[in-house]
Amino acid sequence: MGIMIAIVLSSVVVSFVIFVVMLVSGNLAGAVIFIGIVGIVGLFVILFGTTIIAKGISKTSRLTQLDQLDRELKSLIDKAEVNPKMFSCKMRTLCNLGNIYISMLLVLFILSAIGVTSICILLGKNVGISGPIIVFFCLATYYIFKITNIQNKLPDMPFISRAEFPVFFRLLDETTDKICIKRMNRVYLSQDANCAVANHKIGSENYDIICVGIYLLGVLNKSELKSCFFHELAHISNKDTKISKKVSDYATVWENISSTINERGFLAQALLRNFSLYYSVKLHIYRMASSKQREFLADKIALSYSSPQVYATALAKTELIHYYLTKQDGFKLLEIRDEKTPPDNYYNRILSAFYDAVHTQKDNWLSQIKKRISTKYDYHLAFTDRLKAIKTEIFSDNIIFAESDSVYQNEIRAIIRKMNVLWAQDIAPLWTTYREAYLDSQALVDNYSEITGEAKQIEYGMALENINKTDKALCVYDKMLEENPSCASALFRKGQILLGRLDDNGLELVIKAVELDSAFIANGLLLIREYQVANGMGKRINELEEWTIEKNRIHAEKQAEASKNSVSDNYLPCDLDAETIEKIRKLLYEFESIKKAYLVKKELRYSTDNYYIIAIQRKPFSSVFTTKLVIELNKLGFVYAIEDLNTSKQLMKPISRVENAEIYSTHARAIPTQTSRQG
Repeated sequence: MGIMIAIVLSSVVVSFVIFVVMLVSGNLAGAVIFIGIVGIVGLFVILFGTTIIAKGISKTSRLTQLDQLDRELKSLIDKAEVNPKMFSCKMRTLCNLGNIYISMLLVLFILSAIGVTSICILLGKNVGISGPIIVFFCLATYYIFKITNIQNKLPDMPFISRAEFPVFFRLLDETTDKICIKRMNRVYLSQDANCAVANHKIGSENYDIICVGIYLLGVLNKSELKSCFFHELAHISNKDTKISKKVSDYATVWENISSTINERGFLAQALLRNFSLYYSVKLHIYRMASSKQREFLADKIALSYSSPQVYATALAKTELIHYYLTKQDGFKLLEIRDEKTPPDNYYNRILSAFYDAVHTQKDNWLSQIKKRISTKYDYHLAFTDRLKAIKTEIFSDNIIFAESDSVYQNEIRAIIRKMNVLWAQDIAPLWTTYREAYLDSQALVDNYSEITGEAKQIEYGMALENINKTDKALCVYDKMLEENPSCASALFRKGQILLGRLDDNGLELVIKAVELDSAFIANGLLLIREYQVANGMGKRINELEEWTIEKNRIHAEKQAEASKNSVSDNYLPCDLDAETIEKIRKLLYEFESIKKAYLVKKELRYSTDNYYIIAIQRKPFSSVFTTKLVIELNKLGFVYAIEDLNTSKQLMKPISRVENAEIYSTHARAIPTQTSRQG
């Protein structure tokens, strides 16, 4: 794709040189006709070139595509490690590719309009014929500009100001002054244990902002928080935030175009579909590849302003609170879902529970944290590897959470109180929903009577897990496995609980569940990988490498058959009940853009699930409002895919030949009734 764009762009540049030469030589008419034809040819090359490339990619298996992306990502990570500054330059160049493509389209539109007018004059036709075509190109230019325009605004998050918390801001000012960047007048707050910076461009102004997690404020003292500020503000001085902003903005725009392309009409599909798919993936993997090196550079700057011991302690405390919070979510840690109203001291209760737990568990947790190994795809290195990378191994396990500055500590308490109030206000409208699953699980457990059947027993076991009675849940799964040692669901649930308790025996149970049922591949491989990485089991990762590749292949094939339909697939008559079919028909009736619609069942090779295809033939130059259609179809409770027969014409024959497949057609646009399956 990039090569094709480079060729077209180079051709246009060369053509402009020839155009200027022809003008200088006095051949005005020939020059205009020449440059106009270049525009028309260039536009056709873009249209057909991107289509051919996309077809070539679509013929490649999903697994092969994933392998290619994996190899490219590994290569980019290696390049970023060797020369991070050079890699940043390449990222900036990549960011410009989207603008180059759009600019090239706009130039080709203008030249094509000139070309059409010139050809009309050359052929002696009425110049007025070219008027509508020129208008079309002008509207296309405006449309392309509109959908790729980036609108920015400051984040909609809680924040604190300088007037509210002067002591806190003096601490921040000390770091911004040393890093030599502009002081900030507000600090955003998040509901986690992270610290991050970002760049926002509003109009012609650039704003660098910092966001601090509420738990980080609770566990770090002044000097430790200051060292974290040095790290984050180094990203600003290194211009990481501006590069990340560009990549993020463009990725957001092009991913949005890619995901909603079917709703944007014929013109957008023809010109932007294939490029948006290519470009959004490129931006994503470049962003992944560069993040680790940016962190290394920021660490080095942080150490030039902060002592190694303080920074290492800050990293250790951050790891400890992360470890505690990720063991279970806050609701389960405190079990506050039995309370009728949300508590007004949520974060204080979480932090108090953490202090109580870390007092007795700190050594065990640190031992576990130090086991974690780094992988090639990590945004940050593991804790121990990170200390080695920044040459800061003088780390003491004697971690103290007290803060000696009482004035500063009072401001931190006030910030936490503010977040408590905001949390309670935000969650109040959703509190009934949050409690519902807990109360349902509690009711199921309270009213449980001895039952048989795998599905009911798994439901009961999961209800016990949801109310934190995992010992009883294990008893349920053990009993199921006594009756059926090959029950994949029980193996997986039990294995998951054991892994949560750092019991290696859970690994074999999850592996066996994945072997028995492909439905557990995605979650199972993720669970296995995370556990091995967290426990430093590099040797075990290597032992399971071939097995993991094979399971990934099966999962990729399973996803491919559910996401991509072909003429070789076996399509069967739909076996949904008549009421559901009638609801689908009435829903399709609401879209005047639909010419015909078919409903069939697709036979799956890698799954026993029922899977249905709603194949739609649109009227020319129209689009189906996919978002609205999907929202309504999701309410009907069956697994389906929408297939656009205008772009997948090869599927028309195999789908339309299925008995009673057609459920709607334009020639019968009357309110459907249940008297016939035919549209």
